[in-house]
Amino acid sequence: MHQVACAAADSDARPVLAGVYVRLHESTATLAAADGFRLALKQIALPVPVATKQEVIIPAPALRELGGLLGETTETISMSVSAAALGSASATQAIFTTTNITLSTRLIEGQFPNVERILPQGCTTRAILDVRELNRAVKLAGLIASVSQNVVKLSLSADEATQTGTVMLSANAAGIGTNTGAVEGQIAGEGGQIALNVKYLGEALAVIGTPQVALEMVTAQAPGVLRPVGQNPGLSGVEGGYVHVIMPMALR
Repeated sequence: MHQVACAAADSDARPVLAGVYVRLHESTATLAAADGFRLALKQIALPVPVATKQEVIIPAPALRELGGLLGETTETISMSVSAAALGSASATQAIFTTTNITLSTRLIEGQFPNVERILPQGCTTRAILDVRELNRAVKLAGLIASVSQNVVKLSLSADEATQTGTVMLSANAAGIGTNTGAVEGQIAGEGGQIALNVKYLGEALAVIGTPQVALEMVTAQAPGVLRPVGQNPGLSGVEGGYVHVIMPMALR
């Protein structure tokens, strides 16, 4: 749940975006959050299929609190919602239960955007990178980018013959200076440049959950996509069961 809650909006200006959409359908649980600048979607196989499709929006702070209480446990979590919340205009509450924890929270009313429809389909460049190395480069770039609208430029270049290459990260701020870093990895495709919010990129890497991450792009005007590498194939074509999308910023 922490993989998704990080993408929820901090503001209540649009209440549905301050929550995490949860859909239980047949044998799959889908969790999604989006704040207008990024989107995270997680799919989980349910141990027991649900009899009736259920869709609710849970406040992101409640899920963050639940994640903190659970820690690294792998215990199964039971979630129940009041009957009034299902297909009703008035939201009530959701209750999460484990052996030692019971947490209840109100539900958010409203219609969550159809995020699956806007997930990028395909890419022209795909880089598989070490998460720790990329995160280190992102943090260094963030020291400069944080005082310059959080913009970090990523330049992907690939050797077509070996399908290896380099991702160059650069950030600059007037009167302060420039930071440039490089991360090598497996890179296939055309290459290119994209500018992303360094804060969002760092938060996505912090929850990706695997030693390697796939960074995908099409053009500088299209979103950047992060996916875990090395997990079991995901449901409904979502690799590793998780995808994190970050909207691009203007290249400088």
